[in-house]
Amino acid sequence: MPCLCSESAAPLHHHHVASGSSAPWRTCHSFQIPLFYRPYLSTSTASKDSLLGDKNILLMGPPGAGKTTVGRIVAHKLGLPAVDIDDDVLEPTWNMPVAAKLASVGGRRFLEEEGKALCNFSASGCVISLSGSNPLDTFAMQHVKQSGIVVYLDVDAEDIIHRLARMKVNRIVGQEAGVPMKNILRYRKQFYEKWFDIRVLCGRGETVMEVADKVLKALERYNNAETFTSTRTNDASKNVYFSDVVVSGLAKDGGLYVPRKGLPKLEANEWVRLVDKSYQERALVLLEKCIHPCDVSALHLNAMVVKAYATNFASEEVAPVKHLMDNQYIQELFHGPTASFKDLALQLMPQLFAHCLPPMCNF
Repeated sequence: MPCLCSESAAPLHHHHVASGSSAPWRTCHSFQIPLFYRPYLSTSTASKDSLLGDKNILLMGPPGAGKTTVGRIVAHKLGLPAVDIDDDVLEPTWNMPVAAKLASVGGRRFLEEEGKALCNFSASGCVISLSGSNPLDTFAMQHVKQSGIVVYLDVDAEDIIHRLARMKVNRIVGQEAGVPMKNILRYRKQFYEKWFDIRVLCGRGETVMEVADKVLKALERYNNAETFTSTRTNDASKNVYFSDVVVSGLAKDGGLYVPRKGLPKLEANEWVRLVDKSYQERALVLLEKCIHPCDVSALHLNAMVVKAYATNFASEEVAPVKHLMDNQYIQELFHGPTASFKDLALQLMPQLFAHCLPPMCNF
């Protein structure tokens, strides 16, 4: 069953790229997208129609995340045009390199001009690699998000810093003497977390091909609703969805509900990414793996997690890991109000009930 959970813009022609602002408060230059990305239209290994139709696939992430290269690989495999906002939109609009524009007008003015250019851009059926600073402009992101699905390449900060140092990148807003790149990445993270539909958690040291494969798998998952089955029977005659599971609890035969396609798995280099994260951040990443974004959107899930696991969960005493012997450790989950491991799950459940119940009620 296809998942049709995202708002889409008015229908556009297949593979159409055009100018013309949909935001009257923006005054933007018009431009024509050159055809030098057309080679990425050939030799597809997957059908576009089996994924998102005429929606765009919008790759978002910090500078050095590999958006341009991953975008070209994904576009090539899907048989779609690849559009890079820096190379195909901003530079033709300004008639100068992005780095020269930034040096000429400064960071604040650059963001304004970049936002105007993005508001004047429209496309359909493309893989679009956003710039690292596009998500800082609310109006521009609202405009472009209407046209497709935003995929966040969540790359480890150390990997990015090493790549940028190797590439000697000099066109990053905020990149000034005395400002560590780690601080810039930390500041921008809040904007990336705000806009994405799908997070692709990139393990440390992953290649662009590996990341591209993850993007394709994530898109396939997004396009197909997830159903659940009982641990006691495997009745495929009726689809049971996430909201059904939340509201009903146990299956009719008394069994527990489990995902029909199995539980999600993380690779070793993905688990490493979670080590330095807060309890809230870990919970969010793991819940995103378990809950389909069409059942609970990334933005709503984030709000639930922040509310459920508030300041108290910043303490390591809430769910401490204790050393038993040798290389054996155990996590204690009985430090809640009723001294039960269920206390942790119950922090989140009321919000899931509140989310799932209204659509199922007859008012």
